[in-house]
Amino acid sequence: MAGLLLFLLLSTGAVAQQIPPGPGKVVPPLTGGGNLGRFVRLLRPGASGLAQGRGASWQVWWELNKDWYLGLARRHELRRKDETGKDGPFLGKKTGTAPDARPFGADLRVRLIRPDLELALKDPKTTVRISAAFALGLLGNSRSTEALVVALGDSGSEVQDAAILALGMVDDSRALEILKHLAAGSSAAARLLGRDQVNDQRRATAAVALGLTAREGAIETLMNAALRRREAREVQAAAVVALGLLGLDDCEAPLVKILNQSGIRIQLKALAATSLGRLSGERAGTALLEAIRSKRTEVRRAAALALGGFMPGEPMQTNYWAAVRNRREAGEAAPEVIAKLDGFVKEFRKPAEEELERLQRFHAARRKALRAAAAGDSEYAVRQFATIALGQVGWTEDRNLLLRILADESLEIRPFAALALGLLGGRGGDRDGAAARVLSAEFVREVRLDHKMALALGLGLRGWRDAGSILMREFKATREPLSRSYYAISLALLGYTEGLAEVVNTLGKVRDRDEIQQSAMAYGLLAGEKSADGLNRVLRTSKDRYEVMGAAVGLALFGRSEDLRLLSRFLRNQDIPAATRAFVIEGIGVAGDVRDPGPLARLAGAYNFHLSFDAIDRAIRRKW
Repeated sequence: MAGLLLFLLLSTGAVAQQIPPGPGKVVPPLTGGGNLGRFVRLLRPGASGLAQGRGASWQVWWELNKDWYLGLARRHELRRKDETGKDGPFLGKKTGTAPDARPFGADLRVRLIRPDLELALKDPKTTVRISAAFALGLLGNSRSTEALVVALGDSGSEVQDAAILALGMVDDSRALEILKHLAAGSSAAARLLGRDQVNDQRRATAAVALGLTAREGAIETLMNAALRRREAREVQAAAVVALGLLGLDDCEAPLVKILNQSGIRIQLKALAATSLGRLSGERAGTALLEAIRSKRTEVRRAAALALGGFMPGEPMQTNYWAAVRNRREAGEAAPEVIAKLDGFVKEFRKPAEEELERLQRFHAARRKALRAAAAGDSEYAVRQFATIALGQVGWTEDRNLLLRILADESLEIRPFAALALGLLGGRGGDRDGAAARVLSAEFVREVRLDHKMALALGLGLRGWRDAGSILMREFKATREPLSRSYYAISLALLGYTEGLAEVVNTLGKVRDRDEIQQSAMAYGLLAGEKSADGLNRVLRTSKDRYEVMGAAVGLALFGRSEDLRLLSRFLRNQDIPAATRAFVIEGIGVAGDVRDPGPLARLAGAYNFHLSFDAIDRAIRRKW
């Protein structure tokens, strides 16, 4: 019952009241490792289903989305020391790997660490088994399917949930069939779980896992669960989320139906809007433009977030330009080949022109709707997420509006504007650096640590390397561990390798799991051979559990073969506390995921806030 209540609160928009902290106060991040209670305590449902008056915490948005942006940063060459990065880091250009970029031994990780994780599935400590199951899913290797199927019969329900989600992450048709049985609650699935029947929580987890498979074979099962009137609420909501995770064209019609049909619970409508944001069809875009004008706050805020990430398809454009390219490359081809290619170009030209006109109308309507919501919606949460969405869309024309919002007297919205300006610049919408310079100046002037951290992240997301020196000054001057971990992430997003020593120093001194996690992620983006040698020594010799945790995860993220062998021995050492081994196992899983984007980025909400019933809460906090 508590899980269902939490789901309803979050899915209706009650994500965390942001009570503005005073100067020198910070709000802790909502990352993994036992922070579900903290997440729940931050919820303050009001009469409308929203947090009372003030909207949401920007840290919640960041924690649910950072896997996406840190993953994007890993795709790119580290910036040169004289480069400001005018185009921004998130344009999808794969420029190769810098000489000092981390080697990331993905193949070796699967060969060497996978057996250790499968062994950990039999560990006497439940926390270790949970982490091992989820890490195996993140490795994505089909050879782990059998071990995960065995783990379905574990006595711990959280281990079962982790194994179910992991089966959705491995690329294996056998896993797909098992998940369909679990989602349907069949007697065969009950036997796998060692239960008389499959309860609704396990069925909901299986539905989400089906979404992670991205396979067409999951559609029928999920559609049936999503549209079945008397289906359990957890299962129905999970199916709506999963249809979005699948990201397939056939998922569009049922989601539009849920969003538009009368008599559907408002929570499901909000989830349907979120899921439509993961698709690319014309009907999905039209439905979201209508939803952002809804009278219900829950639907408006979901639509705002979804419109920020929505990428409309361009099939006719793709066909036309492919035909043009083939015609140009034909050279001295036979006349009949040339004639055929000319025919393709002619055939696709008009549909491509019509499609371009539709796309331009959609983009104009989206910008208009998001600008209106960001500047004047009656609810803070809608304003906040429309602001973020404008940054995700990345149009230079929206920069001035975001700068005005950054100067807004409503303190609750300023951090969202800072993040949005960073995202806009990262998408290429701040080529002259005007927004970056404002963010830099605001960062220097700001005295509230909570807002200062958001400004730092904005600069990191922008990729404005000129800000590295001012971030470094503040990094060195600040003793508060949490803000130091945020500054470390910001420097890492900039590729500011000059900050590596300070990041390593922070990694060795922080004493909180969240701060270790964030500092380790920063280290993974900046790491070099010499620093990895130092962490290797720490892992072999230190008796301080926090130093050991930071060193182990940092080495996992760097990924050298000698470090992975050391980590293999570390995981097998039963003298090491279970909580420490569980933390490191989760870090190895994250580091082992080379998919783009990985399932955590998809699951935890590259674009949304609504993944909130028990199974997904556990998945989010199991990021670490």
